[in-house]
Amino acid sequence: MKEREKRMKEREKRMKEREKRMKEREKRMKEREKRMKEREKRMKEVEKRMKEVEKRMKEREKKMKEGERSEIRNRSRTNKGRGYERRKE
Repeated sequence: MKEREKRMKEREKRMKEREKRMKEREKRMKEREKRMKEREKRMKEVEKRMKEVEKRMKEREKKMKEGERSEIRNRSRTNKGRGYERRKE
């Protein structure tokens, strides 16, 4: 009887340890999932900012091109074209 009780206690002890390990494992998995979600969220924010920056850059380039075009138009309308500038020097 004593041996049987001893085996039962050992078995219970092993079961408790196993449960403890399982709980720890679940906890680690939840923490890992949480970190992954946070990482994905940050990545999405970074992507969003990159798109905004890209959009601003395109707008800036567009404005610069429009500015160059208007300068060329202004030169051709007035006597400030290349020929006039050369004669002036």
